[in-house]
Amino acid sequence: MNKTACKGCGIIVEYDTIEDNFQYSCPRCHSVIYRSGQPLEYVVAVSISSIIFILSTISLPLLSISGAGEVMSVNLHQAVVSLAADGYGIISIVVMLMVIVFPISMLILILLMITPSFYNKKALYFEEYYKIYEQLRHWSAPDVYLLAIIVSLIKLHNSFEVELGYGIATFGLFLLTFFAATVWFNPQDIWLKYE
Repeated sequence: MNKTACKGCGIIVEYDTIEDNFQYSCPRCHSVIYRSGQPLEYVVAVSISSIIFILSTISLPLLSISGAGEVMSVNLHQAVVSLAADGYGIISIVVMLMVIVFPISMLILILLMITPSFYNKKALYFEEYYKIYEQLRHWSAPDVYLLAIIVSLIKLHNSFEVELGYGIATFGLFLLTFFAATVWFNPQDIWLKYE
């Protein structure tokens, strides 16, 4: 007999075995206790794609702003450096962590947890990887940066001529693949496989 705690209400739920093609809910609060993720091959594909897209976004121009005879192009790297140079060092660090470092770390952790399962093994430090992954999920917020770009576009549109760069496209693709990877990945699938 196996036991697990409901994340919603904390009740201990006992079960014999869990079938990976069913969804299990808490008998008290009806929160989902287990729902299988997408096939691990899909998760690996979108995770690798997501890493490629964010690394491309760092150097590709997000916006080109022209006005008063000058044209300025801004990419993600320059935006972070500019914030620090303008005296917003803490905001620069927060943006770098929440938009670049934490999401990439989450994707790498997903790959570290999944890859050994293709060789019928559980990751050596699976529990540690999973704990770090869960902590990073609360702090990773690349979508907020996209919202900041949209707000900037609205404010700058009346004063300057603004053109979107290729970086916006790769950043959008990064967001899609990043959220696909984090939604499709279910660590319990691996946990149950090697329990």
